[in-house]
Amino acid sequence: AADQWAPELYAIRVPINNRQLKNAGQFLVYLDSGGITDALTSYKDSFKGDIAVLSADGKVLYDSEGKYYGKTYPYMDVTDSLYDGGNTRPAEVSSRMYINKLTSADNGYVVIGAVPKKDVEASYSGIRKTIITISGICILFAIFFPAFFVINFANRTNRIIRITRKVKNGDLSARIDNPGEDELGQISRSFNDMLDELNLYIERVYKAEIKQKQTELVALQARINPHFLYNTLEVIRMRAISQGAKDVGEMIYSLSVLFKSLVKQKKIYTLKDELEACRLYLELFRIRYKEKFSYTIDSDPALQGKSVMRLSLQPLIENYIVHGIQTNRDDNHLDIRVKEESDMLVAVITDNGKGITPERLAEIHEELGKPEESGEMFGLRSVHSRLQFLYGPAYGVEIDSRPGVGTVVTVRYPNREGTDAEDV
Repeated sequence: AADQWAPELYAIRVPINNRQLKNAGQFLVYLDSGGITDALTSYKDSFKGDIAVLSADGKVLYDSEGKYYGKTYPYMDVTDSLYDGGNTRPAEVSSRMYINKLTSADNGYVVIGAVPKKDVEASYSGIRKTIITISGICILFAIFFPAFFVINFANRTNRIIRITRKVKNGDLSARIDNPGEDELGQISRSFNDMLDELNLYIERVYKAEIKQKQTELVALQARINPHFLYNTLEVIRMRAISQGAKDVGEMIYSLSVLFKSLVKQKKIYTLKDELEACRLYLELFRIRYKEKFSYTIDSDPALQGKSVMRLSLQPLIENYIVHGIQTNRDDNHLDIRVKEESDMLVAVITDNGKGITPERLAEIHEELGKPEESGEMFGLRSVHSRLQFLYGPAYGVEIDSRPGVGTVVTVRYPNREGTDAEDV
């Protein structure tokens, strides 16, 4: 049997009364505090400090260290002074110990927990290291991620600046390699698209210049010394009039004026200039064929100042004179009408000539659709190519014809006032 006076034992005494409520004895139970120690064994690895259970008078009933059995708890006065009023926060005893207290309201037992400060600090050192590590990582991330972003942004911006300098120095083949979807990527793609459009425009205008000069050279072989030719034509005209050939004189006069208008370099070339050149050219053949050929030119005076391309109608009229007029008829007629259609200026040339067979018309359409000239249909192909080179694919020449009925040629220009851009 256990020693009832052993300090590890504590007793619970309960009075026993009989039916007459007289005291018949006492029920005495001795409890071994080692049972509490056994219950705390599973928490041994994480357990810090000491636990003591005190009676109401301060006697130690249980001590996890076994040092205070049968004695008064040494920190009882401290805990009483600090925990009056139900405060259960840990109290600091000197600089070495934290004490916590839990009181049983029913039996007056007091549970004391005492933990050395060094044990508390040791248990939190791992947490502190973790917090410091995470904080350090967050700080590094907060520093290096924006720095990386800024450096990357600066490099991409410098790349754009280098390419723009190349373009400024004349290298129109330079392109910005920036596949990003952000603002810089959009700027890069827009810049590349602009360069592509610029190169196409330069090529279009350059080719248009070449074709324009070829057309002028073919039409005006005598441009080397125009004043000599003017004077010579005037001498011939006066000779014809003196011999009674007034119709020849009129033809020579029309030819001289036409030649002069074509040779003269004008900064602004308008619809009025082109229609006048057509009138002079048609007048030559009206005089030649007399009553067999007539023409009309209809245009709103408000359109006379519109800008058109030089030699854009005369070659088409010449095609009719060469291929379409029927000298065995007395009603050959050519009609030129110019009108506005929204943002376009449309010239329609209608004749009642021989017309074109469907097979030949298909060949003409195929030739007009080719990117390069094959040498055939120089006049028609030249006008169509120059219009598209200067203004884009929406403009150019359309042709429709029926054999024995006639031909309709439609020429589309941009609808704008005269500028020096059309005298290319």
